[in-house]
Amino acid sequence: MVIGVLLRWGLLLELFGLVGLPLSMTLLRHLPERGVCFRRPIGLLLTGYLLWLLATTGWLRNTTAAAVLALCLAALISVAVAWRDRTALLRHLSGLRRVVALESALFFAALLLFGIFRAFNPDIVATEKPMEFAFLNGILQSETFPPHDPWLAGYSISYYYFGYLMAAMLTRLSALPSSVTFNLVGISLFALTISGAFGVVYNLVTAAGQRAARYGLLGGILVAVMGNLVGVLELIRARGWGSGAFWSWLDVRNLQASEPSPHWYPTDNWWWWRASRVIHDRGPTGADQEVISEFPFFSFLLGDNHPHVLALPFVLLAIALALNILMRERVCGEAPAVGTGLRRWMASVARSWPGTPQEVAWWGLILGALAFLNTWDYPIYLLLFGAALAVWRYRVDIGKQGWLRDTAILMLAVGASGVLAYFPFFLSLRSQAGGIGLVSPETKTAPQQFLLMFGIQFSLLPATLTVIAAEMRAALKSVAPPSLAWIWAAAFGLALVASLVAGWWTAALCLLFLLVSGGLLLWGTVVGVRESAGGPDAPTLMVLLMIMVAMGLLCAVEVVYLRDVFDSRMNTVFKFYYQAWVLLSLCGSYGVYRLVRKAGELRRPWQAAVALWLALSGMLVIGGLSYTAAATATKAGLFRGEATLNGTAYVARQRPAEYAAIAWLLADAAPDAVIVEGSGGSYTVENWVSAHTGLQSLLGWAGHERQWRGSGDLPAEREQVLRAIYSGVDMAETDRLLRDYGVDYVLVGPYEREAYDAGDDTLAKLDGLMVRAYQNEVYVIYARAR
Repeated sequence: MVIGVLLRWGLLLELFGLVGLPLSMTLLRHLPERGVCFRRPIGLLLTGYLLWLLATTGWLRNTTAAAVLALCLAALISVAVAWRDRTALLRHLSGLRRVVALESALFFAALLLFGIFRAFNPDIVATEKPMEFAFLNGILQSETFPPHDPWLAGYSISYYYFGYLMAAMLTRLSALPSSVTFNLVGISLFALTISGAFGVVYNLVTAAGQRAARYGLLGGILVAVMGNLVGVLELIRARGWGSGAFWSWLDVRNLQASEPSPHWYPTDNWWWWRASRVIHDRGPTGADQEVISEFPFFSFLLGDNHPHVLALPFVLLAIALALNILMRERVCGEAPAVGTGLRRWMASVARSWPGTPQEVAWWGLILGALAFLNTWDYPIYLLLFGAALAVWRYRVDIGKQGWLRDTAILMLAVGASGVLAYFPFFLSLRSQAGGIGLVSPETKTAPQQFLLMFGIQFSLLPATLTVIAAEMRAALKSVAPPSLAWIWAAAFGLALVASLVAGWWTAALCLLFLLVSGGLLLWGTVVGVRESAGGPDAPTLMVLLMIMVAMGLLCAVEVVYLRDVFDSRMNTVFKFYYQAWVLLSLCGSYGVYRLVRKAGELRRPWQAAVALWLALSGMLVIGGLSYTAAATATKAGLFRGEATLNGTAYVARQRPAEYAAIAWLLADAAPDAVIVEGSGGSYTVENWVSAHTGLQSLLGWAGHERQWRGSGDLPAEREQVLRAIYSGVDMAETDRLLRDYGVDYVLVGPYEREAYDAGDDTLAKLDGLMVRAYQNEVYVIYARAR
């Protein structure tokens, strides 16, 4: 049953891949595999965008038929874009059969293996899952977009919801219940992330002239399967090893309090959670401040379909898009621009742009989708794309004056097209962001904790950069003037000394790699325009760019953070570390390839040194995978029990009366019905009725609504309304509130009785205003008279 559902779902995703294939092979045609590894994300993005746009503008209703029509339109657009070069595309596709087979096998293997794991751990419960389930069901119940907020009746979702929209679209097309597709979406994200990482690394290595499947697989493992080094500490702690002083020095939250285990794996409750809280901040008063340090496998293990996870396949698509720019052939030998003045300038710019105006619009659509998926990612990958474009543009124009201006103009066009494409979303979004804050001097990332998080990736960087520098050495000597070298060295030394004196050891480490990679990129770009001097290839330049962006993110969180309702760097570290993990893991995979290739050119003593370095890094990777093995076994309950992908089956077993009430409500209520239920605290089981049905509740998790809307006024007002309905004695006032808020159903269950003291008096009042439409031994549901 589980395998059959997984295969059925995988074939549906392959259908989207077939739709996206012509477009991906056109937009990513400069990559060695011509974008075939990214066909599914492109097909999903284009279809989801069309459905959203048509339902937002009122041309279509959000129905299954509309999803089918959007899929057909996406297929037509994809074929139309590629039609002119169809003969060449078919010829290239024939030559790519091996990589298509490898990537497809990897995708389906990841889908099936992770699907089996999730089948032993399917429950939609705890952390953010109820909220995400509410969004999925709320979108399914919404006839138009923006979709209604199931936890704040009368308002639309004020969050980046594109990922949930695509999940709802897949739910409709699969004809499976959302309680099953919620888990299938998480499984798909794992498989799509692995295949996307495979694609990026495959392109990097193949472009450098090597067969790349093994390194592509390594990329998928480092990005999506490997954990951080806290897993090793958990195994050591489970054996009872290590002194109190050692554990105090590491200072990982709650690790010192864990108990020894009788098994090879830790057994204390939720031990695997600690790996996502490795950074231990303390404020000016010494009080603990929570900092989130998630990495992709933890997210997949946890099972939350949160925006940062939903965006991962499209993040990898954005990276591939940037690499595609760098790998485009130079066009500087084309005919020069003619004419005078503005006409000549426009012709000159158009001649050296790396794409047509239509392609610029497609770039804006793909990059802009990141803002709709997980807004934090948009500026990061817009910056990476812009930097790749600037490097390519400089090399095309051989450093001529105006390359930077023309790059800025093109990036303005890309940014403007992205904002325009998703303008209705930006128009309706309300953000909690409150500007930039400075990290307090007392808040510094401890270097031992930082290396527990990124030690595996950082173990590969020095050797990788050394190999790149060694291969560029002759070119660097011929291009970099002594004065520039001295200026760069002085700036680096001053910045490093200042960081060390201030005690910012982590910032100093990241700054070191930022400046080294930046210096190599700068000189390598200059070298690259001189054919006689040679210069680094596009993959090397791309890796240097990714290292720079990652190090910039890691440095930034030591100095600034984005203000939100928490007024700490918790979320900034979370979002920036997550992208740094992805970027550095991809670079690390490419670094292994460079080291292996270089080792074959060295004498034996140096070969032994490289082999030793790779062996030590390999041991660290195995340490990271130990977290994967132990956490998977724990989370799946050692793969005992019944396997199912139904995330709400446990509700039917544990709370049958509530499950029956939900089933009745789903059958009786209209999609736009408004319900009243008790408002629970964040991360609780309350508001499960609205989460499961997607119907609009007067108020769900109040804390989350405050975060999404940047204000607590509306949630506070709704809290008072709920108290008046459940606890008030004034029948006329209750009747007015029910009418003002368009309430169709009022639920009275165990939580309402406890939280609002909704006893016999409440039932008697509601009996006088509404009809008892449903009742079981626990729940009473009142309905407005029709």
